Amino acid sequence: MRDKTEEYERCCALCEKGTRLETGDVLCRKKGVVNGRGRCHRFRLDILKIEPKKQRELPTVEPVSLDD
Repeated sequence: MRDKTEEYERCCALCEKGTRLETGDVLCRKKGVVNGRGRCHRFRLDILKIEPKKQRELPTVEPVSLDD
C-alpha cells in the first residue's frame, strides 16, 4: 500500500500541525505563522484537510426495454 503523503504536495496547509488562517497563512504548532505553501521536515499529512476532487458528471442514458 502506498503512503498517502507521496500522492500530495508536502505543504503546511495539509499538515496536521497547522491551522489555516483567513489570510492564507498557516499557524504551525512548531514554527508559528508560516506561508501555506511552505514545508518542513516535521510534515505529517492530515487527510481531513484534503479537498476532494470534483465528481465527474455521468452521461445521461435513455432507458431500454428488454421486451423488444
